Amino acid sequence: MEPRPEPPRRLAYRFDLRQPGRVHVSLETPSPAAGAEMLDLPSQWAEARDLQRSIENLKITGSEVSLEPTSRLARFTLKAKPGTLVRVDYDLVQDWTGPLRASERHRVLIGPELVEFNGDTGLVAPKMETTAAVQVSFDFVNLPARHVLVTSFGTDTHQTVNGPWGEVANALFVAGELSTRQIPLPGGPVLLATAGHWSFSDQELALKLRAILAAEREFWRTSGSSWYAVVLAPYGTGTTGGGGSAFTHAFSLFLAPSEHIGPETESLVAHEAFHAWNPANLGTVADTQRLAWFVEGFTTFYQDVLLERGHLIDQEMYVRRLNVILRDLFGSPTSMGTPGLEVRSPLDDEETRYRAPYLRGAVIALWLNGEIVRQSGGRWSLDDLMRGLLAEHGEALTADRIYATAGRFVRPATVAAFRSMVDDGTAQIQLPEGSVGPCLSMHSKQAWSYVLGVPASQLTTRAILHDVDREGPAFRDGVRDGQMLLGWSLWRGDADHEVALEIRELGSSAVRTITYLPRGRLRMVPQAEVSPECAQGLRGGEVGGAGC
Repeated sequence: MEPRPEPPRRLAYRFDLRQPGRVHVSLETPSPAAGAEMLDLPSQWAEARDLQRSIENLKITGSEVSLEPTSRLARFTLKAKPGTLVRVDYDLVQDWTGPLRASERHRVLIGPELVEFNGDTGLVAPKMETTAAVQVSFDFVNLPARHVLVTSFGTDTHQTVNGPWGEVANALFVAGELSTRQIPLPGGPVLLATAGHWSFSDQELALKLRAILAAEREFWRTSGSSWYAVVLAPYGTGTTGGGGSAFTHAFSLFLAPSEHIGPETESLVAHEAFHAWNPANLGTVADTQRLAWFVEGFTTFYQDVLLERGHLIDQEMYVRRLNVILRDLFGSPTSMGTPGLEVRSPLDDEETRYRAPYLRGAVIALWLNGEIVRQSGGRWSLDDLMRGLLAEHGEALTADRIYATAGRFVRPATVAAFRSMVDDGTAQIQLPEGSVGPCLSMHSKQAWSYVLGVPASQLTTRAILHDVDREGPAFRDGVRDGQMLLGWSLWRGDADHEVALEIRELGSSAVRTITYLPRGRLRMVPQAEVSPECAQGLRGGEVGGAGC
């Protein structure tokens, strides 16, 4: 007889936005039968660290309750009488000052016009597995006048969620002076919420989003969840570029106020929107970091493929974007190229380690797509593998399940090579000279490698720079050890896109912005070209399909 499943853990959150500059949060939840459990404060999310600094005035009330520190700064042992109601109160605050820059977008934002946080940055909660069943309610009270509420679960001030804890931890919560509109789409509308003022209109953005989301829904042949929201907010003045994050039933974008909806922004939107399926609808992921090569890398591969299929970018732009990925992986300073385009890429510096799953996974996807198309005589492509995973979404999403699904489309030796590329982060990825798929060919060319020149771990507000690469482009243009970093803006991996670092010399009040191209050395790397015989381009599945 199978054991009865544990009943869902009940949690009730209340957010009070009465006081400017902070959100008072209260959590009520029953104490477990054991009477003791771990209570976790936010600690890190994406590149942000020490997120517990946003938690103030932590207080616990209940029967026979106590809170004891542990060896981890953001974790406590919570003890209470078993089965009794425990209440946790705290204030959520913004732990940084000044205009919003890319370096702060992964932290809690609480301003007079916009409040934005997510489950990982703003919720104090008992320690739970992401797969743990929960029953959660959210109540939002005393919202300022003109503030609109948008979360992963709707726009009502009272919301309830029944599902795995991971959906709550990955939820988005936004309240502010937002302009909202419904974007009609086959399969159900999407809510667009924008803050601030832009060089483009809400209508222009809505039309772009509609085209991108329609292309992705057409690819997956499903609309995904019945509720979906997109939130756009501006960086502060003096910034460039943008960034995005995918959440449960939503994604968030930050762009410089002067930014246009160009190819980089479209790729960013396509990437975050693709996460609504990969991994959200492909199965529960126990460890997203171990599967990042697929979750982020295969998504990176498809972001521009689907833009091209949806007629949002042309062939030339698609190939240019693909070549940036190829250049950044194979042109890494830690790579060793060979004439056969075989490259060992340990990516052992901090910046490239962060980007490794995006780059390496995208190139593995390119290789695997080519193998599927070639071995099937054009009957199948990587598209069929992805949709096969979607059809079995009730199962956990694991590397072994992905390998098994690949085995339906390619020979066992190819699956073994696929596994080796993933399991051994330095294994060779062989992109043969000549054809990769029906419409692309690969050739060795010289291209600039991407070198930031500043340790990625120091891309935090008010960091004192050290270990600046004396041979790198940042040093050549005036970045030095001992300077204070006040903000930064960059497009990761793009050696042709300017980096901007706002710095202040120690002992001085003068602030200046240093800009430079993050270029290292010219290296021989594989670069793609559209095959001359492709008259129709990459549309309709040609990159991952049966022909031109």
